[in-house]
Amino acid sequence: MTTLTPQTQLQRIPELDVHLNGDDSVQLKWKQNQLKANMHTLEVLSTFTQPTTFEAGLKQMLQAEEHDAAALSQTIRQLFDAGVLCEVEVAQTMMQNSTIDFNSPSIHIEMLNDRARTKRYINAIREVVRPGDIVVDLGTGTGVLAMAAAQAGASHVYAIEINKDIAEIAKANFALNGFADTITLCHGNSTDITLPEQADVLVSEIIGDDPLDEQIIELTADARKRFLKPDARMIPNRIELFGLLVTIPSAEYSKHKFSPEVVAQWKDWYNLDFSALVKMPHAKNAPLFNITTQLMIDWDRLHPPLALANIDLYQNRDQLIDHSETFNIQIDGLLNGLLVYFEVQLSPQIRLSSHPDKVSRNNHWRSPVWGVVPAIDLKIGDNLYIQYEADLKHNWTYAHVTRDS
Repeated sequence: MTTLTPQTQLQRIPELDVHLNGDDSVQLKWKQNQLKANMHTLEVLSTFTQPTTFEAGLKQMLQAEEHDAAALSQTIRQLFDAGVLCEVEVAQTMMQNSTIDFNSPSIHIEMLNDRARTKRYINAIREVVRPGDIVVDLGTGTGVLAMAAAQAGASHVYAIEINKDIAEIAKANFALNGFADTITLCHGNSTDITLPEQADVLVSEIIGDDPLDEQIIELTADARKRFLKPDARMIPNRIELFGLLVTIPSAEYSKHKFSPEVVAQWKDWYNLDFSALVKMPHAKNAPLFNITTQLMIDWDRLHPPLALANIDLYQNRDQLIDHSETFNIQIDGLLNGLLVYFEVQLSPQIRLSSHPDKVSRNNHWRSPVWGVVPAIDLKIGDNLYIQYEADLKHNWTYAHVTRDS
């Protein structure tokens, strides 16, 4: 069993249901487990949404508000012993294997805790929305962006949400904040909904870890055609995809791809030969894994970002992305991964990026990392060929990097 030390890096598990009880306690439920904990639990869970050491997390909470250090430490230990907080590697594996459920509180907690993302959206709304505007919020979730539009002066907001449970919560949030008459909650798929009037502004945050996998191109095109005035404004209005050539550290790589080193370790442990597994191919149309970019900030990067796609949401209707290019390398190194990140233009003055150097510690997006197999031992002057394809209609993506022959 892992010993908890001040330097143990912790993170909360995904898919955790949090309920407040009438006796000022907190009820946690995950998988087949449950735990009754104290009110410090909420702050602890918020602090450890992203990887943080025991010591740094405790210090952060004590600086933010007067607390009993011993009580906070005890809560952290209780959550660690119960498995609600765990070592980062374990939490990341659970996240990679989890399926996003937008009716689950955890994803909305992560998004609201991602203050940089939410504040940029709110600031863009303040820049774009004018008094008297009609606004459509596509995929309203908790309703935060719909309420920001109402605060910015919109005369009416239509908040569309496909998930019933969170739609009801959003509707309650509108009433709690005095927007019951200004915001209309529309439950259902946006392509099945008809609005009584055309809108001046479309707001949408339907951007996944792969920024295109929540159908933002298809749904925006439909909304643009049916919901908007001809001169309407959109937030966001452009999405760009980029690739970073990286060296995935061997410890991380071995968690996702069979390697001679890990096979040798298993032979030592079990006295059995698993060397045939090294030849097992990984699916070509899926990344090796997804990772929050805060965790790969120290990985070696072997080339400046490569532009993979530039999508103008005012114009784009194409469901196929097909990009390829040959380029020259000016650094030695081992190339075994391609990390894909995105940047979106929210307004004329505001841009949002998932580049590892630009995200905050609470960034909730995980970037797909594609394997370069076999790995390439790069030398200065080498030429490489990259191919990136995405067929959004049939829901597949393909990324491949090879030596240019």
